[in-house]
Amino acid sequence: MDLATIATVLFTYIIVLGIIAVTVIAVTAAFVILPVIAARRAFARFRRRYVPQFRPGQISEGFRFYYGTMHRRSLERTLRRVLPKWPVSAKLVAAAGELADLRAGLNAAAGAGVTRGILLPIEEETEIATAAIWRIADRVSAAAAHNVSYQLLAPGLEPEIEQLTNLVLAVRQAREGLAQLTLAHEESRELVVAERHFRALGEATTAVLRLAPHAT
Repeated sequence: MDLATIATVLFTYIIVLGIIAVTVIAVTAAFVILPVIAARRAFARFRRRYVPQFRPGQISEGFRFYYGTMHRRSLERTLRRVLPKWPVSAKLVAAAGELADLRAGLNAAAGAGVTRGILLPIEEETEIATAAIWRIADRVSAAAAHNVSYQLLAPGLEPEIEQLTNLVLAVRQAREGLAQLTLAHEESRELVVAERHFRALGEATTAVLRLAPHAT
């Protein structure tokens, strides 16, 4: 076989391989890549239409859409994503997480037979506190949208940091009191301690509400 024949055979072989490669790529695009692209576009349309968009100053609107179904980790992850990297944001994340756990605890306590009359005031304080922190989150995100230095705004946010810190502690103690209440007997010491924690939650909620007067 001379060199010309060998070259022709090799050229033909390369052409065949090229055709096969193009065919494989076309089939992959048709059955794998294009459906993936189509699915991503469909999801983007769904997200724009049905999933809340956490715009600066309107975070509360987004969370009202599905807050009740969010677990603590997903809630905290979402807040960290939409809030600025400021100290007050960390307090908002912590408060929201504690309140989410308190909501879950209230449902568990109700399922365990704790009377509605005892749980209702705690539920109301929880809802008020939650609305207040969403309102504060709105204000913080709106301020961050101006792209100014945090040092400029820090003095004005000191009350929020202080009261949110107190709220986190109060909610945590209320959760502990709720756990004790779930196991308590009437007139027990645990019941007295739990009621004291619940009063402290009410006081902390009132203080935070003063910072977000339109939350309710």
